[in-house]
Amino acid sequence: MRVLSSIVLLPALVAAAAINATLPIIDLGYAIHRAMRYNATFDTYTFSNIRFAAAPIGKLRFAPPTSPPRNRATIQDGSVGAACPQAPLAPNGTIGVSEDCLFLDVIVPRSVIEGKARNVPVLFWIFGGGYIVGAKDAQGEPRLVLKESPEPVIYVAPNYRLGALGFSAGPSFTLSENTVPNAGIYDQMFALEWVQKYIPLFGGDKEQVTVMGISAGGGSIMHLISAYGGRGSVNFKRAIPLSPGFYPMMAHASSEKIYKLFESLAGCTCSDIECLRAAPSSTIQQANSALFATNLSASSGVGPVLDGNLVPDIPAYLFLRGLFHKEVEIMVSDDFEEGSLFTNRSETNFEDAIRSTFPSITPDAVAKIVSFYPASSYNSTFWRLAAVTSDIIFNCNNFAMASSESPKKRYRFLTSIPPGTHAVGAAALFGAPLGDPAVVRRFRRFVMNFVVYGDPNGSDGGVGNGVVFPEYNAGKGLEVSGTEIKQVDLGGDTGKCTWWSQGFYTP
Repeated sequence: MRVLSSIVLLPALVAAAAINATLPIIDLGYAIHRAMRYNATFDTYTFSNIRFAAAPIGKLRFAPPTSPPRNRATIQDGSVGAACPQAPLAPNGTIGVSEDCLFLDVIVPRSVIEGKARNVPVLFWIFGGGYIVGAKDAQGEPRLVLKESPEPVIYVAPNYRLGALGFSAGPSFTLSENTVPNAGIYDQMFALEWVQKYIPLFGGDKEQVTVMGISAGGGSIMHLISAYGGRGSVNFKRAIPLSPGFYPMMAHASSEKIYKLFESLAGCTCSDIECLRAAPSSTIQQANSALFATNLSASSGVGPVLDGNLVPDIPAYLFLRGLFHKEVEIMVSDDFEEGSLFTNRSETNFEDAIRSTFPSITPDAVAKIVSFYPASSYNSTFWRLAAVTSDIIFNCNNFAMASSESPKKRYRFLTSIPPGTHAVGAAALFGAPLGDPAVVRRFRRFVMNFVVYGDPNGSDGGVGNGVVFPEYNAGKGLEVSGTEIKQVDLGGDTGKCTWWSQGFYTP
């Protein structure tokens, strides 16, 4: 039987070998790239580690991203690349990291490379990891999602700067020469500009770009949709924020405190950005990791901050006021128990925990939170606090986007695939063995229908998927469980989410 199996597989192996011997080449003008590999199972080519911006090192450390240098001396094969520095430090050998990390990957169906399909939609992935860890290729198998698409789709995934290298802020930082707060978000925007310039060379349609991301990636998308308070334009048409994670309480005082601590950990005590720029990368990476190890509080963590420009206010509040890019079509998701992984199980006093989390909170604000989450509605203090965590970091972000006033359609779904905790839905999408495989395939189909058509029901109104995905009018949506997909009511967030979005608990 083994011999027979080998004979059966031989033609496919020979075909794959022939294709790999003539991998396609794309001339970007500033560089020439050959596909790194062909995947016969999914019939796709992968172009790995394409540099989309100059290395953010030396004078460019903490600076906005800039155009990549011209390098046409050789054909790039994707073998050179790295993830951005992580906090905590990645164990030796588990992931290659470098400050020279602004690379992206492109996965292209063979039919598109061969010209049988052209001007196809683009799915742009932003990874999660709390704005301190993660990489463009760390989520799972994106081809499993692409496989369920009704039409060929190109997949793009960039790195972006993390931790103090990507999200330093505060007056001492922003007043320094050639620095920018929220550099990690600017990296994502720069990668989207790269898509506009170069994706047509791969066969993609720059007018049909969908951004999708999980956790910090979803939170990043929330910032992209509300960038500059809705002024100007964005380089994408659709958005799928999955469990968008963002603590909406970053004040200038806490940002300054974090930056000064980072300076100290790096051995720079003179408040001079040039000291940080001159420091060896190993020193900066150690300081970045040590900053994370100080157990920053929820109200003073590392991530996107209000900067008066790109992020003029709390994004949820910008959506509430209509100050966002209303031309974007949005489909958002929550997981069933978003906050349980981020809640301290040892807490026994609800009000003390709230005051500890938000040190500058007023007594009136504490009383308001107590009224939103009465003790009688929860089995324990832990689950009561987990509900607060779920709402402020995840659920109310989704509510703001789904309920915002816009001429474009809005969709919202809940994933309760066991264990139902944060990011489980995205894990299932990308191949984790969770839930009924047939249900997960239908879940992927809803996502890809939205990418292609702007409607998760696709071209047949949802008939092929067995259930109609309703627009988020009056709180209607879908629940994806481990065994079924059904219509549910996802409303009921209005009062508390409107309150959370206005930041009454912040200094």
